[in-house]
Amino acid sequence: MRGNHYSRAHVKYNPDHDEAFWDFSWDDMARDDLPSMIYYILNQTKQTQIGYVGHSQGTMIGFAEFGNLSNLVQNNVSLYVALAPVAHVGHIKSPIKYLSTTSIMKDLELYWHILFGRNEFLPSSEIVTWLATFGCEQIKYDRLICENIFLVLFGPEKKNLNETRVPVYAAHEPAGTSVKNMIHFAQGVQTNTFQAYDYGSPEKNQLHYNQTTPPAYAIRPMKVPTAIFSGGEDWLADPDDVSFILDNIQSLVYQKFIPDYNHVDFIWAMDANQFVYADLLNVMEKYHPPT
Repeated sequence: MRGNHYSRAHVKYNPDHDEAFWDFSWDDMARDDLPSMIYYILNQTKQTQIGYVGHSQGTMIGFAEFGNLSNLVQNNVSLYVALAPVAHVGHIKSPIKYLSTTSIMKDLELYWHILFGRNEFLPSSEIVTWLATFGCEQIKYDRLICENIFLVLFGPEKKNLNETRVPVYAAHEPAGTSVKNMIHFAQGVQTNTFQAYDYGSPEKNQLHYNQTTPPAYAIRPMKVPTAIFSGGEDWLADPDDVSFILDNIQSLVYQKFIPDYNHVDFIWAMDANQFVYADLLNVMEKYHPPT
């Protein structure tokens, strides 16, 4: 994803010095980055279609891009697999929601800029510690769960996690993004809408979108065959929010609900090969067979 440890190169801007590098949200990833990646893969492999597997934010950009029928890149996607799918986020249980409360709604951008600046989102250990502590006090989970920042932010179920690997995971996550991207996510929590970045005033939105409100993203028009994998202990892709996705997908070809999976279990769980990847490969073989 743009802005993480592995995606900081730019032909013009230096991420360590130039604010312009960080002027992006997942809007830009959906509109620019995802099609560019798909076309690059097709060009390199000489194939006409790919199977796309997204997790978390990778599903947000998939829903945003593939739901717009004017975007021809969807014709090059034979299957879309969404792990821990995210679109509407109005029901999240993660303490991240406390950075998106209605009491700061009118000054959301200012609030985030005061806490984190305007460039890269690198929350200080003090803020993360406060967020975890405050969130645990509100939800009243046990101390062992609260001491593990991954469980606090992504979901409390830990039986699937290899805890000896947590230091390795922590060395790579969080991998970095822009403050603007986090503001965009916070807007979704506040409004429970799946829409483009809100620039904060009718005048600014008119300048960017030629309309006074941010354009909404639609899932229902999406025609790409789609498989959904979701978890019952996921605090970012809450089952209530996932239900909205399922109710609006007309091209659903497979759906699996894993009751004890949290947000990161889809990539880190010790039994993910059994409960996720085996089924994923079966679906992919049907809709995107090897050539």
